Amino acid sequence: MEPRASPNDYALFHDDLSNEVKHNLRKWLDLSPGEETPKAYRNALEVAAHLGDTAMVKKLLAPVQCSQEKPRYGYPLLLATHSGCVETVEFLLTKGADLTASIKRTEIEETPLDIAWSQNDPQMLMTLADHLMRHEYNSTPEVHKALGKCAEHNDKNRVERLLANGADPNFQTNGCSPALVSAANGGSVAISGILLKEGAIVDLRCDTSGCAALEVAAWKENAELLKYLLESGAKPNSHNDGGPLIAAAKRGKLEIVQALVEKGACVNVANSKRETPIGVAASLDKKDVVAYLTPFADFGFALKSAFDEGYFYSQNQQHVYETSSLNTDDEASMFVSCKEW
Repeated sequence: MEPRASPNDYALFHDDLSNEVKHNLRKWLDLSPGEETPKAYRNALEVAAHLGDTAMVKKLLAPVQCSQEKPRYGYPLLLATHSGCVETVEFLLTKGADLTASIKRTEIEETPLDIAWSQNDPQMLMTLADHLMRHEYNSTPEVHKALGKCAEHNDKNRVERLLANGADPNFQTNGCSPALVSAANGGSVAISGILLKEGAIVDLRCDTSGCAALEVAAWKENAELLKYLLESGAKPNSHNDGGPLIAAAKRGKLEIVQALVEKGACVNVANSKRETPIGVAASLDKKDVVAYLTPFADFGFALKSAFDEGYFYSQNQQHVYETSSLNTDDEASMFVSCKEW
């Protein structure tokens, strides 16, 4: 992000510049001494925010300089957030900067909270979240988005405070997952429990990734959280594409595979890529997972569903098999007993 101004506008208000330089700048801006325009003032404020120059921001927002009524300072706040200067952001917020201000940098409108999140800046995120709780933002999406961000950062205190302020645990939008999915990314059982008690839907999928918390826990190899979600009512087959079990099979953590199967996860299921749990486990040489799934598996289904055009490829064996030539014994041996493993 860049300010909409020239640095010359910024320099006009800077104490360290000589009078001659200031005179030339005023001339360039077609100003008389003491007649800096609102545009020059605005431009200087944006440059100062972009540079993280808190001292200059304070000077520009001093009563003697500021003639605006109920200023919102949205764009300077976006610039300061992008630059990562917490001190400047905090000062702008005390002066009434608008946390709902947004800019379209990609395909979606981004607010200060979105920018801080995309830059993986936890300190900035927490600063913005605290301000959201201190002011009247309960009717805006920002307070709901802050809940997910704090959940992923395992900030139990802020999660509880945001919920108390009316944050919706099931809210989601572009770039913002449901809070329970975010908590699963963060790996916290405690925060997941808090969200569930406050009405989070255990099987709610993220519109962007298509994943619910259970699948995220499987991908993260978080057995404790996965078992907690299952005990809390998460359905291992609520995903038509077998997401949680296929994810667990890919990661190769037997404890998670067992937990899902014991809760009724269907072994003979294929996702949109035609992958099956036993198929991906075999292709990735996850022997213990293959051995565990073998009694439950329909090998014909696995071969026909998981691999395009009737072929199975084993990375370790360096062989390609044509499925049409295989009988049941061949299928089983290929997955489980092949001597080349």
